[in-house]
Amino acid sequence: MDPLTAINHWMPGCVYWMEGKYDLALASAAEYCQMDPESVVPKWYYAQLLAWNKKLDKAYEAMDQLAKVAPMHSLGKTILFLKYALQGQKEKAMQVLPESAKRIAWIDFHLLWFVAECFALIDERAEALRWLERAVDKGWCNYPLFSALDPFLANIRGEPRFKKLMERVKYEWEHFEV
Repeated sequence: MDPLTAINHWMPGCVYWMEGKYDLALASAAEYCQMDPESVVPKWYYAQLLAWNKKLDKAYEAMDQLAKVAPMHSLGKTILFLKYALQGQKEKAMQVLPESAKRIAWIDFHLLWFVAECFALIDERAEALRWLERAVDKGWCNYPLFSALDPFLANIRGEPRFKKLMERVKYEWEHFEV
């Protein structure tokens, strides 16, 4: 492992995030941003983790900065989707994510989960579940994260469709083999 490559320093942050250790994930994301200040990817993760750590004022600032430096990039668009969703601005959230960003998100491993969260936050439950089901179909099987840890999925956890999906995810989680 090359200790000088920024992505190598971020990988432990991903693990912390998936385990529910959001403070450690945020610290890792901050380091990732410092090591690769020109890339939009670390900024995108950092902004999300600020929100997960309930540092919303800083999160909104980071989201606005990312959208400003990457207005046409799918990460610039999706981060505004999260911002408006967190702020309860459903109409703005729905308008900010163009079809082109949705097409990219539909095939990306992380963006599927991310978009599901945003739809859940604006109470678009059926759409949130559609995106989360797609994420699971693409291999996501982190049962603890989806079933309990992810604060942005809280309002869909009572849905029968979510419960059925979590039965599948739990089975896959418990029977995962490499």
